[in-house]
Amino acid sequence: MYDIKAKFKIGDLVVIKSFAFVLEHSRVKIGDIGIIAAIDDAWGFNYYWGIDYMVLVNGEEIVFFEDELELFKTE
Repeated sequence: MYDIKAKFKIGDLVVIKSFAFVLEHSRVKIGDIGIIAAIDDAWGFNYYWGIDYMVLVNGEEIVFFEDELELFKTE
């Protein structure tokens, strides 16, 4: 339907820049590092908002929007 390319791939380390839907009891904080565990681009309606990423961070699997993540870079 839309030609959207994933910014990240499974296995990438990412830094949490922000989050919209993290539960109050979650241990996840801005600046935490996680790993991309899955990419949800299978359903057409997700393309309206972009691609969702399942990220494993601090022992939790949480879905993030692409703009809430940035690639972890080593110096």
